[in-house]
Amino acid sequence: MSGTGRKWCVVRTHPHAEIKAVENLRRQGFEAYVPKFRKLRSHARRQDVVSAPLFPRYCFVALDKACDRWHAIRSTIGVDRILGGDSGPANVRDEVVDELKQREDHDGFIQMDKKQRFSAGEPVKLIRGVFSSCSALFEGMADKDRVVVLLNMLGRNVRILIEETAVAPE
Repeated sequence: MSGTGRKWCVVRTHPHAEIKAVENLRRQGFEAYVPKFRKLRSHARRQDVVSAPLFPRYCFVALDKACDRWHAIRSTIGVDRILGGDSGPANVRDEVVDELKQREDHDGFIQMDKKQRFSAGEPVKLIRGVFSSCSALFEGMADKDRVVVLLNMLGRNVRILIEETAVAPE
């Protein structure tokens, strides 16, 4: 985008209105982008995966401050305000948005790096399930969403496979 006079700027949206704001900005001819990721949502003993904005209440808009009618952005449905000062919208480096777009999968979701929360042998506490409030030792990741812990039962370590979200630091 650096070949044109357009630069990425940040727009703050109303709560839960990122998609609505982007749609309305695009209708006005602006290039708008809201990075999304897949989020695991737990509710009433049920878990599902939903689309969520990577930066809640924020989206990016490409505009040329000299040519575009950027003042119209402030009155766009779903938009709260443009980040910036007296000189107009503050620019974001193109590399920031380019990096986000490069991390998207074929469905348009940002792929998050899965960083292991615990190291092998670290004491952890089970916070859900039959063994809730029991202490264990973290052994490793079993797959994408489950971990293996060693639970001391009757004087010996028993290997248990459990959801990663059911384990917390001790």
